[in-house]
Amino acid sequence: MLSKEVIASSRNWKEFGPKVASTAWYQGFAKATHKVLVADGSSAIEDLQAKWFSDYTRVLDIMLALSYSLAAARALHSQREPA
Repeated sequence: MLSKEVIASSRNWKEFGPKVASTAWYQGFAKATHKVLVADGSSAIEDLQAKWFSDYTRVLDIMLALSYSLAAARALHSQREPA
């Protein structure tokens, strides 16, 4: 990795999306031959991708998906073993 850029906001995704897209553009992401967007499966990320990164391949963050699955199992089972 040559550099790392972090952007953050307390705004909602509809307002934050243009900032993310602008930062990606200025960082040269548009020149990439392979474009991937790692997402958590939320509709907000899907909307962001559809509007600003439609030519990127969306990939589910598997560790995040597994943590959601574990949380759901623990919500259904009070004992650790069945969960």
